[in-house]
Parts: sequence; C-alpha cells; structure tokens
Amino acid sequence: MADLVARGNQRTAEALERAGLDDPRPALRNLLRDLKAADPEAFAEATRRYQDALVPSLADDTEDPAAAWLEYGFWLAQRTSPGEAVEIDSTGRARPAGK
Repeated sequence: MADLVARGNQRTAEALERAGLDDPRPALRNLLRDLKAADPEAFAEATRRYQDALVPSLADDTEDPAAAWLEYGFWLAQRTSPGEAVEIDSTGRARPAGK
C-alpha cells in the first residue's frame, strides 16, 4: 500500500502542476474531519473508498489523478454538505457538474 500511495502522490503532484491547480487534499481533509464527527459510518466508507478505489486509481498510469481527486471530493461533499456540484465555465456561468 505504501508504494501505491507514494506513486499516487507523485502522479498527483505532477498532474496538479501541469494543470496549474491547487492541491485539493487540505480541503478534503477538512471535509473528512467534519464527516468523522457527524457520521462515523460515512467516514468509514470514505476511508474504504480512499484505500480500495482512490489510491489504486492514482497509481494507475491510465487514470487522471486530478479527475480521481475531484470525483472523491464530490463524493465527500455530498455526504457533508447539502447542494449539488456545478461546473463554472469561462464566462462564469454554472451548470450541473458532469453534464
């Protein structure tokens, strides 16, 4: 597991740098803290998803690490906050994410 995490961290850093994106992990850690306090069962599921799905996808050369983190972040956000995910285009208009 440690090798997969290290590979995933390397690929994440490279992908974020290429895309000029901020690292989402600090914000996701805050969501995880909130989730742990509010819903321990959902926190346990978040931990399983991280270990069983996210880490392997981050280490896989065929997956986009930025997209994998975004998907995980959407999942976390849905469990911690009401609302829906949106995409903002270059004109500032919003639409449902993934549409």
